[in-house]
Amino acid sequence: MKRTLGVLSVAAILLAVLSAAQSSDGLLQGRYRIILMNGNTVEGDVTQRPDGSYLVENANGRKGITVTVRKAEVRQVVPIEEAKGADPAARPGMSMGVTSARRRAIQDSEIEEILLGIKANVDPEAIGVKREDMMAPLPLDEASVAEMVRLAGSDKKLVTDHFVMVYTGPDKAARALLTRLEAVWRWNVRFIEMNQLPARRPEHKLEIYFFHTFDEFVAHAKTAYGTDVSGGVLGYYRPDSNRSHFFEMATYPPVARRLEQASQKGVPARDGRQLRNTVNRWVEYQNIEVIQHEAGHHIHFNIGLFPMNGLERESGIPRWLVEGTTMLFEFPPNESGAGIGTINHKRLYEFRNQTAGMRMGANEWKRFIIDDTIWFTNAYGFSYPIGWALVQYLWKEHREDYSRYMREVFGREPDFRMTETEREAEFEKFFGRVDDAWVKKFRAFVERLRFMKSRLPPEIF
Repeated sequence: MKRTLGVLSVAAILLAVLSAAQSSDGLLQGRYRIILMNGNTVEGDVTQRPDGSYLVENANGRKGITVTVRKAEVRQVVPIEEAKGADPAARPGMSMGVTSARRRAIQDSEIEEILLGIKANVDPEAIGVKREDMMAPLPLDEASVAEMVRLAGSDKKLVTDHFVMVYTGPDKAARALLTRLEAVWRWNVRFIEMNQLPARRPEHKLEIYFFHTFDEFVAHAKTAYGTDVSGGVLGYYRPDSNRSHFFEMATYPPVARRLEQASQKGVPARDGRQLRNTVNRWVEYQNIEVIQHEAGHHIHFNIGLFPMNGLERESGIPRWLVEGTTMLFEFPPNESGAGIGTINHKRLYEFRNQTAGMRMGANEWKRFIIDDTIWFTNAYGFSYPIGWALVQYLWKEHREDYSRYMREVFGREPDFRMTETEREAEFEKFFGRVDDAWVKKFRAFVERLRFMKSRLPPEIF
């Protein structure tokens, strides 16, 4: 695929090299713009480390924001003075593959401001609709919303640029949920740009139910779909109705019982406060994880990233790719607050515990990749953390190939089918043969990930 990155002349390169400030040990130090392999840029006060990575302080003009850029992610380093001539098309931006190197409480608003700088240099013939069109408000399907109101038994509605919500609870909670959903929308638009995918604009605003109680949530599923969700479902997206469904997590019966226990007579005030705080942290965690996972599916199917039957066994897209990609947008509460591909410590914990002592060699991994039966039968245990680990590896270690793979599958119709042999050949086309050496590299990557127990949701049951 064509790239539109600018290229320095030989003279400009020599000038940049000769004028670059260096420390006594020959490493770069000073004001630089780093042009990344994916076309994004990050600039600031740069210090090159002995391992070849770069520490960038005050990244993209944000005082106090420090990021680390790995050597393998760098296409070019240009002094700020020469940067204007280095790449006319480039503008400051922070690669989503860059991780924070300084512990600091960053607000969502700050992250959004940084994300606004990301601008992929895409082949104009392959971008589909323009980014401005993806961010422009979607039209409202009045008839469909009227049906939602009837089924929910509530005429309370909230409308944002890309979503419409019918809800039965407090206005404040509904507004907070819609704010989070709009953030997930923006991150997905950024994801499309980063992977140079030909975006599709949905026909209408995406429709959301938000119920005040778990009982309302369960009753609606029974009435609208004839489905029982009382067995622990915390939220879901239905491709057939093209709607997502959530509820106030504090009303989930096991949670409600714990909150009630905290207020019972005889419970010391200190113990009650501690229990309520623990329960509230669990609710906060689940609100982020569940909402962003299901909203990820909702958005992905409506912008054409995956076919509408992507969650079905017969889909032409492997289930691990659909779920694993969605889990790139699923993150626990932490000081960064957001990020595509942020380490999900819960999934990492589940993966390590689940696969400890289990022999998953090349043959087992190949079956997981090409045969969705493995996913649906949980043949290797709980499939989600395995799918997360696989996509996390491809996203972090094989970013360009992952992008090419996504462009290959983008926009496939629901009736598209592949044999296992074809699916294996397609995977190997981008990521190589799944043999013992491949699995060894994958396992080494997962083992390098730093697990932080403090990022797990608290245990309340």
